[in-house]
Amino acid sequence: VAQAKIRVDKAKYSAVIMAQVELSKLANAIITLEEQRETLIARINTLLNRPADAALGDPHPIADTDIALSLDELYPTALERHQELQQQRLRISKIETIVELATRMAVPDVSLGASYFEDRMRLSSGVDGPASFMTKPTLNNRQSPWFGQRDAYIREVEIKGGAMKEMLTAMEDQTRFRVKQEHFGLNTAKRSISLYRTTLLPQAGQALEAAGAAYRSGETDFITFLDTERTLLKFRLEEQRALRDFRVHLARLE
Repeated sequence: VAQAKIRVDKAKYSAVIMAQVELSKLANAIITLEEQRETLIARINTLLNRPADAALGDPHPIADTDIALSLDELYPTALERHQELQQQRLRISKIETIVELATRMAVPDVSLGASYFEDRMRLSSGVDGPASFMTKPTLNNRQSPWFGQRDAYIREVEIKGGAMKEMLTAMEDQTRFRVKQEHFGLNTAKRSISLYRTTLLPQAGQALEAAGAAYRSGETDFITFLDTERTLLKFRLEEQRALRDFRVHLARLE
């Protein structure tokens, strides 16, 4: 249209120059994005333990999805299933078992020392008689010379266990915060997607059609049409960024 207007002396050559510059910028952006895509393919292949330059097919379109749980349901689910929290609980259980066993070794239960056994030496010599039964009561543990020799170790492990429990509480608080943060980002991205699809993109498309018709009829200049086209492209890219953000927040929640 701009070239036709120039031929009949109804437009300036700057309109054609602006169109060529805009096309060159978009072509360069496409080349840059293609190179970035190759870099990402190499990164994915590396994560999959494949050669960096191995072929990787185009991804299939991702169906629109949403999280089925509410925020109130996400909190207990995250606290129960978060792997780092499960690991910390297992560490605490291990420490508690260590304390229990060390305490049992240092301060054993009171025992009568009764045992029933066969006197095999006597049996091997051919002497008949009933099996022996002997009683050897244990001393009061607090009167034994080794009492308290592991107390310091037990106290140290107990303190370590208490610190691990406090760390678990802090990790649970951090998990709740992350759930809240990702849920907020998910809802924000969802609203943005809806805004672009239902309002901004249709309006920008209509504005571009109107600007194109106005330029063809000579009612506006080329720069106005170009700005309208840039606005539509910007909205399309922002819609895709909102979709990306939505899926990233959803993956983090999962």
